[in-house]
Amino acid sequence: MQTIKENRYFLIILLGLTLLSALLWSWGDFGIQHKLFADGTYTDDGALYDKIGRNIIEKGIFSDDGSTRESLIEPLYPLIIAGVYKLVGPNQDALRILNLIVFCISIILFYFLVRSLFRHEKIAKTSAIIFAFCYPLANEVGQIHREVIFIFLTLLLALFIYKSQETGKKKWFFGSGIILGLAILLNGVAQLLPLFILTWFFCFYRKQFKTLFFWKRVILFILGLLIVVSPWIMRDLFKKGKLEFVSPKGGLIFSRRVEIMNGIKNDFWSHLVGQTVGYYFVQKFDPDVDIKKLWKHPLTIDLAEKIENSKKEYGDVEIQLIKNGLKEIISNPVMLVAASLLDFIRLNSPLLPAKNFSVREASTLFVQYRWNHVPNYIKTSFLIFVRLVWLLFFALVVYGIVKSKNKLSVLAPILLLIIYFNLFYSLIHGIPRYAYPIYPFYIMFFVVGIFAFYSKFFRRDSHHTSQAELSQEMTQGSK
Repeated sequence: MQTIKENRYFLIILLGLTLLSALLWSWGDFGIQHKLFADGTYTDDGALYDKIGRNIIEKGIFSDDGSTRESLIEPLYPLIIAGVYKLVGPNQDALRILNLIVFCISIILFYFLVRSLFRHEKIAKTSAIIFAFCYPLANEVGQIHREVIFIFLTLLLALFIYKSQETGKKKWFFGSGIILGLAILLNGVAQLLPLFILTWFFCFYRKQFKTLFFWKRVILFILGLLIVVSPWIMRDLFKKGKLEFVSPKGGLIFSRRVEIMNGIKNDFWSHLVGQTVGYYFVQKFDPDVDIKKLWKHPLTIDLAEKIENSKKEYGDVEIQLIKNGLKEIISNPVMLVAASLLDFIRLNSPLLPAKNFSVREASTLFVQYRWNHVPNYIKTSFLIFVRLVWLLFFALVVYGIVKSKNKLSVLAPILLLIIYFNLFYSLIHGIPRYAYPIYPFYIMFFVVGIFAFYSKFFRRDSHHTSQAELSQEMTQGSK
């Protein structure tokens, strides 16, 4: 394996390509300041994060409306914003520069992670370059969202878990717990991830289950997690006598799930076709279909506003909201599966470049009789082409996973992260942006699939590298 010094020229080139891609896709966002409207509503999450960050440094409160009531948002990103604003002043461009730095570090980290996992320089380099030019991820650099930092923490967690398995050293287990704690404070969707990771540790070390070696490392992992998360969940323990959730909005999540289930009840097949091939085709046979049913939830928004206007603490009504939501979900399991299937497809649906270097979902392209100057056969051909390319991408991802079966013990934590995020976002609410933290892993397996496919079908008789040699190199376990 090459050292960093020996590989410095590639790293310099990779960093340059990353900067070029990130600035290209985010430059138009610099100078834009997202703010809440006068009535407290917003069209971009960045406005909400900005408001909380300003309230932290100006009033010392974790609130998005200026009152003493705590926001339901996870704490880490607003705290990062407050820290940046404290250092350089309340300017959102400073957050974009932070995103740019973290994005560059993430790609370098990804390169070393892939190289460690597969021991294959070409796979690592190709994966890193594709990551750098993946425009949905590069576009996030210009957004006041938490996705860039969440991608970084997800990659770092994967690397630390890999190091934990490879070396067995206690510092990696402790570090994994700390990183996972930070990820939970950044995005509440990771709150159940510790259970999945602990389950994997139990499987990986099943032969050492009764040994002190195993339990020391598990305890260190849990300790690292608790050191980070406990101060936040125990912040009101002495005042209110109870622990708080990192993101106490489970009741509203259940309400939104029920609202979406009810919204698609009569139009499931139309939405299934729309999410699979595009709503342009759906409107040919169902012109009245409401394409916003999967991402608009006005009843839940109204409910949240009523709770806020009532001056009640959200925790006082959350349990009842959860009970009501669970009752509806349990009584309609078929609709839960139907809604989750649609959210799963949407979560993993293709994104297309749009004007001003933004991105948009492919499923809504050409809808509502837009682009009337473009012939229908061109629209149809383009949409089918996009879906076929996307299907080919995921076919190669799956092929790459299959060809990596000899490294299952090494890659299992990566697969676990992919399954976890797909499962939970499908169950609660899935939009393509939420899948960004696992895009790098998709890219990694896609590249493995390409190399394996090329080796099998195009290099059988090559005198340079035989299929057997390349296959062995790709699937060789890390020792």
